Amino acid sequence: MVAERTLVDLTDVEPVAVVELLALLVGTGAFLLHGTNRETLLDRLEPGLAWDASRASGRQRAVYATSDWIEALFNALLNRDLLVSLFGSIGLRFERRGARHVIALTAPQEDLLPDAPWIWSSGMVCVLRRKDFIPSPESDTEFICHRAIQPVATMRVSPALSSVLIGRYLPVAERKPGKRP
Repeated sequence: MVAERTLVDLTDVEPVAVVELLALLVGTGAFLLHGTNRETLLDRLEPGLAWDASRASGRQRAVYATSDWIEALFNALLNRDLLVSLFGSIGLRFERRGARHVIALTAPQEDLLPDAPWIWSSGMVCVLRRKDFIPSPESDTEFICHRAIQPVATMRVSPALSSVLIGRYLPVAERKPGKRP
């Protein structure tokens, strides 16, 4: 028996309330989050390679989830497909430094900054049961599951949430803002 999918549309909800909800969910310890820039509701998440397969954990077929709501939200909102279509490839560095996160996006011939509004779009954050995952040996916030998994709920989030991330959680480098090519 397949449970009915649950979609919660948070695109018109105040950004701070969305942030508080995501933090509360992972704060219970019972849930993990998976951010995706897809616009369609998924019945289940299928194992695949991580977007960043430079680490050993990213080179295995798995469903990836995180206990870091900032990272999940970032993955939901970053319009990777657009960036790859424009530049052919992009580099991404996402790291935590205590309560702060550092992001660096690069494309051939150009640095992209998180305050460039065109790099963000609507996306989905899937809520997953932590008990279905094992910790990644390379990260204290990344978890993996080697089988398909059905989300408990899926939340549609707005690119307006990037304004909550930028400056507060993702420091912006002291360079001119990224320009759309």
